[in-house]
Amino acid sequence: MGLLPYDKRAVMRADSDWCAGFDWKPDGWKPSDLGQPLHLKMHMKKHDSKGLSLIDRQTLTAACRHSRVARLLSHGPVVTSAFLTWILSYLAGVSIWLAQSFFDVPSDLFAGPSPQIRRHDLATRLFVGSLVAPLVETFLFQWLPIRVICRVFKASASLAVCASTLAFGAAHGYSPVYVAVALWGGFIFATVFALRDYPGGRPFLVVAGAHAARNTLASIII
Repeated sequence: MGLLPYDKRAVMRADSDWCAGFDWKPDGWKPSDLGQPLHLKMHMKKHDSKGLSLIDRQTLTAACRHSRVARLLSHGPVVTSAFLTWILSYLAGVSIWLAQSFFDVPSDLFAGPSPQIRRHDLATRLFVGSLVAPLVETFLFQWLPIRVICRVFKASASLAVCASTLAFGAAHGYSPVYVAVALWGGFIFATVFALRDYPGGRPFLVVAGAHAARNTLASIII
Protein backbone atom coordinates (compact mmCIF):
# COMPACT_ATOMS: atom_id res chain seq x y z
CA MET A 1 0.00 0.00 0.00
CA GLY A 2 1.42 3.41 -0.93
CA LEU A 3 1.98 6.23 1.52
CA LEU A 4 -0.92 8.59 2.10
CA PRO A 5 -0.51 12.07 0.58
CA TYR A 6 0.55 14.81 2.95
CA ASP A 7 0.52 18.58 2.95
CA LYS A 8 4.18 19.58 2.73
CA ARG A 9 3.48 23.17 3.78
CA ALA A 10 1.63 21.99 6.88
CA VAL A 11 4.53 19.74 7.84
CA MET A 12 6.99 22.58 7.34
CA ARG A 13 4.84 24.83 9.55
CA ALA A 14 4.81 22.13 12.23
CA ASP A 15 8.58 21.84 11.97
CA SER A 16 9.02 25.57 12.54
CA ASP A 17 6.33 25.86 15.24
CA TRP A 18 7.38 22.99 17.46
CA CYS A 19 11.06 22.58 16.69
CA ALA A 20 12.06 26.23 16.64
CA GLY A 21 15.36 26.74 18.36
CA PHE A 22 16.25 23.04 18.43
CA ASP A 23 18.95 21.25 16.44
CA TRP A 24 17.07 18.04 15.73
CA LYS A 25 18.49 16.47 12.58
CA PRO A 26 18.46 12.84 11.46
CA ASP A 27 21.68 11.20 10.37
CA GLY A 28 22.43 12.40 6.87
CA TRP A 29 19.88 15.22 7.09
CA LYS A 30 19.91 17.77 4.28
CA PRO A 31 18.04 21.09 4.00
CA SER A 32 15.96 19.57 1.21
CA ASP A 33 14.61 17.02 3.70
CA LEU A 34 12.58 19.73 5.53
CA GLY A 35 8.90 18.85 5.37
CA GLN A 36 9.43 15.22 4.38
CA PRO A 37 7.12 12.56 5.91
CA LEU A 38 7.79 11.62 9.51
CA HIS A 39 8.93 8.09 8.64
CA LEU A 40 12.04 9.58 6.95
CA LYS A 41 13.08 11.23 10.23
CA MET A 42 13.05 8.21 12.54
CA HIS A 43 16.81 7.62 12.85
CA MET A 44 17.85 10.37 15.21
CA LYS A 45 21.24 11.05 16.77
CA LYS A 46 21.46 10.49 20.51
CA HIS A 47 22.57 14.06 21.24
CA ASP A 48 22.36 17.35 19.42
CA SER A 49 25.29 19.64 18.62
CA LYS A 50 25.00 21.30 22.04
CA GLY A 51 25.13 17.95 23.87
CA LEU A 52 21.54 17.84 25.15
CA SER A 53 19.75 14.53 24.76
CA LEU A 54 17.41 14.61 21.79
CA ILE A 55 14.93 12.46 23.71
CA ASP A 56 14.79 15.16 26.39
CA ARG A 57 14.26 17.83 23.75
CA GLN A 58 11.38 15.83 22.25
CA THR A 59 9.85 15.34 25.70
CA LEU A 60 10.11 19.03 26.58
CA THR A 61 8.67 20.12 23.25
CA ALA A 62 5.80 17.61 23.48
CA ALA A 63 4.94 19.00 26.92
CA CYS A 64 4.97 22.54 25.54
CA ARG A 65 2.44 21.64 22.86
CA HIS A 66 -0.27 20.98 25.43
CA SER A 67 0.34 23.87 27.82
CA ARG A 68 0.14 27.57 27.01
CA VAL A 69 2.17 28.39 30.14
CA ALA A 70 4.90 25.95 29.12
CA ARG A 71 4.98 27.42 25.62
CA LEU A 72 5.37 30.92 27.01
CA LEU A 73 8.08 29.76 29.42
CA SER A 74 10.04 28.00 26.71
CA HIS A 75 9.51 30.17 23.63
CA GLY A 76 7.72 33.31 24.81
CA PRO A 77 9.29 36.78 25.03
CA VAL A 78 12.06 37.12 27.61
CA VAL A 79 10.04 39.47 29.84
CA THR A 80 6.95 37.24 29.75
CA SER A 81 8.95 34.12 30.51
CA ALA A 82 10.79 35.84 33.37
CA PHE A 83 7.51 37.12 34.84
CA LEU A 84 5.90 33.65 34.74
CA THR A 85 9.03 32.12 36.26
CA TRP A 86 8.89 34.68 39.06
CA ILE A 87 5.22 33.89 39.77
CA LEU A 88 5.70 30.11 39.70
CA SER A 89 8.67 30.31 42.05
CA TYR A 90 6.37 31.66 44.79
CA LEU A 91 3.89 28.75 44.84
CA ALA A 92 5.69 26.73 47.53
CA GLY A 93 6.39 29.78 49.68
CA VAL A 94 2.77 30.96 49.59
CA SER A 95 1.52 27.46 50.45
CA ILE A 96 3.86 27.20 53.43
CA TRP A 97 2.97 30.72 54.60
CA LEU A 98 -0.73 29.78 54.55
CA ALA A 99 0.01 26.61 56.50
CA GLN A 100 1.97 28.63 59.06
CA SER A 101 -0.99 30.99 59.46
CA PHE A 102 -3.45 28.18 60.25
CA PHE A 103 -1.24 25.83 62.27
CA ASP A 104 0.97 26.34 65.30
CA VAL A 105 4.40 25.60 63.87
CA PRO A 106 7.68 26.37 65.70
CA SER A 107 9.26 29.50 64.26
CA ASP A 108 12.67 27.83 64.11
CA LEU A 109 11.43 25.71 61.21
CA PHE A 110 10.80 28.88 59.18
CA ALA A 111 14.04 30.75 59.96
CA GLY A 112 15.59 32.56 57.01
CA PRO A 113 18.23 35.20 56.26
CA SER A 114 16.00 38.13 57.29
CA PRO A 115 17.98 39.13 60.44
CA GLN A 116 21.22 39.41 58.48
CA ILE A 117 19.52 41.29 55.63
CA ARG A 118 17.94 43.87 57.97
CA ARG A 119 21.37 44.98 59.15
CA HIS A 120 21.96 46.71 55.80
CA ASP A 121 20.26 49.74 54.31
CA LEU A 122 17.85 49.40 51.38
CA ALA A 123 20.39 50.51 48.76
CA THR A 124 22.85 47.82 49.84
CA ARG A 125 20.14 45.17 49.96
CA LEU A 126 18.98 46.05 46.45
CA PHE A 127 22.52 46.11 45.04
CA VAL A 128 23.52 42.78 46.53
CA GLY A 129 20.16 41.03 46.36
CA SER A 130 18.86 42.36 43.05
CA LEU A 131 22.08 42.53 41.03
CA VAL A 132 25.02 40.59 42.44
CA ALA A 133 23.28 37.57 43.96
CA PRO A 134 21.04 36.73 40.94
CA LEU A 135 23.99 36.88 38.53
CA VAL A 136 26.31 34.82 40.71
CA GLU A 137 23.69 32.24 41.72
CA THR A 138 22.32 31.82 38.20
CA PHE A 139 25.85 31.13 37.02
CA LEU A 140 26.69 28.72 39.87
CA PHE A 141 23.40 26.88 40.24
CA GLN A 142 21.79 26.91 36.77
CA TRP A 143 24.27 27.76 34.00
CA LEU A 144 27.22 25.77 35.34
CA PRO A 145 25.58 22.45 36.34
CA ILE A 146 23.12 22.32 33.43
CA ARG A 147 25.71 23.17 30.77
CA VAL A 148 28.38 20.86 32.22
CA ILE A 149 26.06 17.89 32.72
CA CYS A 150 24.32 18.24 29.34
CA ARG A 151 27.13 19.40 27.10
CA VAL A 152 30.30 18.04 28.70
CA PHE A 153 29.05 14.75 30.11
CA LYS A 154 26.17 14.56 27.59
CA ALA A 155 23.76 13.36 30.29
CA SER A 156 20.02 14.00 30.27
CA ALA A 157 18.41 17.36 30.96
CA SER A 158 16.36 15.71 33.72
CA LEU A 159 19.54 14.80 35.59
CA ALA A 160 20.88 18.32 35.10
CA VAL A 161 17.67 19.87 36.47
CA CYS A 162 17.80 17.58 39.54
CA ALA A 163 21.46 18.42 40.22
CA SER A 164 20.81 22.13 39.80
CA THR A 165 17.79 21.99 42.13
CA LEU A 166 19.69 20.16 44.87
CA ALA A 167 22.65 22.53 44.65
CA PHE A 168 20.36 25.56 44.90
CA GLY A 169 18.53 24.10 47.91
CA ALA A 170 21.76 23.15 49.70
CA ALA A 171 23.04 26.71 49.35
CA HIS A 172 19.96 28.06 51.16
CA GLY A 173 20.03 25.85 54.25
CA TYR A 174 18.77 28.34 56.82
CA SER A 175 15.99 26.04 58.11
CA PRO A 176 14.08 22.94 56.98
CA VAL A 177 11.15 24.93 55.60
CA TYR A 178 13.42 27.47 53.93
CA VAL A 179 15.26 24.63 52.22
CA ALA A 180 11.94 23.24 50.96
CA VAL A 181 11.01 26.65 49.52
CA ALA A 182 14.48 27.01 47.98
CA LEU A 183 14.22 23.55 46.41
CA TRP A 184 10.97 24.53 44.71
CA GLY A 185 12.45 27.81 43.50
CA GLY A 186 15.57 26.02 42.32
CA PHE A 187 13.45 23.48 40.46
CA ILE A 188 11.52 26.22 38.64
CA PHE A 189 14.70 28.12 37.76
CA ALA A 190 16.47 24.97 36.52
CA THR A 191 13.47 23.80 34.49
CA VAL A 192 13.03 27.15 32.77
CA PHE A 193 16.76 27.34 32.07
CA ALA A 194 16.66 23.90 30.45
CA LEU A 195 13.53 24.77 28.45
CA ARG A 196 15.10 27.92 27.04
CA ASP A 197 18.60 26.53 26.53
CA TYR A 198 18.65 26.87 22.75
CA PRO A 199 20.11 29.52 20.42
CA GLY A 200 18.32 32.78 21.10
CA GLY A 201 16.46 31.46 24.17
CA ARG A 202 18.48 33.60 26.61
CA PRO A 203 17.99 31.25 29.58
CA PHE A 204 20.50 33.10 31.77
CA LEU A 205 18.71 36.43 31.29
CA VAL A 206 15.27 34.92 31.99
CA VAL A 207 16.29 33.09 35.16
CA ALA A 208 18.48 35.87 36.52
CA GLY A 209 15.68 38.37 35.88
CA ALA A 210 13.12 36.26 37.75
CA HIS A 211 15.58 35.72 40.61
CA ALA A 212 16.29 39.46 40.77
CA ALA A 213 12.56 40.22 40.96
CA ARG A 214 12.17 37.81 43.88
CA ASN A 215 15.05 39.33 45.79
CA THR A 216 13.92 42.89 45.05
CA LEU A 217 10.48 42.25 46.52
CA ALA A 218 12.03 40.53 49.56
CA SER A 219 14.46 43.43 50.13
CA ILE A 220 11.64 45.98 50.07
CA ILE A 221 9.28 43.99 52.32
CA ILE A 222 11.97 43.10 54.87
